[in-house]
Amino acid sequence: MKKVPLEIIIPIYNEGKNILKLFEFFEIFIKTEFRILLCYDLEDDDVFNFKHEFKKFKFEIIFVKNPSSGPCLAIIEGMYFGNSDCVIVYPADDFLNYNIVDKMYEAF
Repeated sequence: MKKVPLEIIIPIYNEGKNILKLFEFFEIFIKTEFRILLCYDLEDDDVFNFKHEFKKFKFEIIFVKNPSSGPCLAIIEGMYFGNSDCVIVYPADDFLNYNIVDKMYEAF
């Protein structure tokens, strides 16, 4: 897996419609090169219904299976899986802070 400056870990549980909206904001507002790690619990998560739409985004999106359940363990699994010096954990339903991700990376 290619190393990128920033990885964004997003724990998900049936966030399909939210995630598409969030990715659209990320595409517009984040200038730092980044990769998304979508950390999920179950194979029947509704986000997989939208997977075909992920191809339109310029950034890489990787699904990371949580071997247990719950957001905390999903985040930990994403940390183990990732390959970046800088990681941000971002909620799938946060539509207020996408415009400060670059500032957070710069502060890092």
